[in-house]
Amino acid sequence: IRSKMTEQELHPRTARRKRTLLLSATAFAGAAGAAALYSISRDADGDGSIFSPGGLRVSPPQHRTTSVALPHGGCRVTPATGPGHFVDPTFTASYPGSGAKMVWNLVEGLTGYVTGDEWTTNGHKLGGMVTVKTHYPHSEGNKKFIDDVKPGDPKDGKIDRLILILRNPQKAIPSYLNFLYEVENNLDGHSTRAPLEEWFAFRDHEFDKQIRQWREHAEYWLKRYPNPADRLILSFEGLTDDRGGPVFVGELAKFLDKGTGVPVIYSESVPCVWETVVKNRGQQAARLAATEARHLVGGNPKGLGLSDSDPSNPQSLRKGQAVYPYTEVQLDVMIRNILELKQKHNDFKLGQILDSYVNALNGVKASVRAASSGNAGGGGGGGGNGN
Repeated sequence: IRSKMTEQELHPRTARRKRTLLLSATAFAGAAGAAALYSISRDADGDGSIFSPGGLRVSPPQHRTTSVALPHGGCRVTPATGPGHFVDPTFTASYPGSGAKMVWNLVEGLTGYVTGDEWTTNGHKLGGMVTVKTHYPHSEGNKKFIDDVKPGDPKDGKIDRLILILRNPQKAIPSYLNFLYEVENNLDGHSTRAPLEEWFAFRDHEFDKQIRQWREHAEYWLKRYPNPADRLILSFEGLTDDRGGPVFVGELAKFLDKGTGVPVIYSESVPCVWETVVKNRGQQAARLAATEARHLVGGNPKGLGLSDSDPSNPQSLRKGQAVYPYTEVQLDVMIRNILELKQKHNDFKLGQILDSYVNALNGVKASVRAASSGNAGGGGGGGGNGN
């Protein structure tokens, strides 16, 4: 399988269930050169009542506002827009297969403005897009672009802030393979998981390189943006977690809101954006905000949203093999790299995320040891749906 990263794999979901309140927010980026803006809806308390706006600071010159209320609600797609004025760009950096597409959609859902990437595949340039997606220093990244935008004043063509997205390498590496398999076989993006025989061939040839690149990716960005005030660390597992997801997307919204010229949707609407973009549903968002987010926003309770992601969750559109085994030796290599990364960087939130990965991998190891010795595949793994 040859590596051919492209944004052509982005396809908007078409099925939308009706809800009660319609709130303008983006959701899905379309194919290269296009993005989609969702009018996001939420069920307030089941009685049609409207929450009054408030919460997050709204940056000029506009804010995301309430749209039309419909019986039973609904999700409606309209184009995402360029800002029409200068905005501070922010890097969204991730190892391939870690949810870059999902975060792209979330950013557009929270701001209403288009995002872009290091290859400028959709034609948007610095100053005219909210975030810049990058996989560098992974081999899929664009070194020249990254070298040209060292940290500094955004108006000098620099990027001074970072959103770092992590995912357990146990899941991220197979997810990267799934992407390569789709490209190589001219399949729609996020539609098909690679067969098990493809996984074994890829794993046995590429594992050492990929786990090294997973670690080097995180180390590069943590070193490039050493000031915690200039960066936000999030995990794929946290963003997709049923309980913690809206909380972590709230953190993303607050971080984006600090950028010059970046509007952010009202805080009450954040759970609905999460429900629609991540879970492909708009129900129960307000109840979630009233119960969970009221107590959790602004904090990072230990273990919240850091559980292992389930490949069967609705955010995954891929069909096929969902469990990709590793050998016990490979599981140990992943654990060692994660622990060394944690030891090198003294960051509380990073440590929480990495600890959750070690715990998950130790659980897989225990299952491997309990399994039949005739299982030639080795340990359990997980398919991925992020790119």
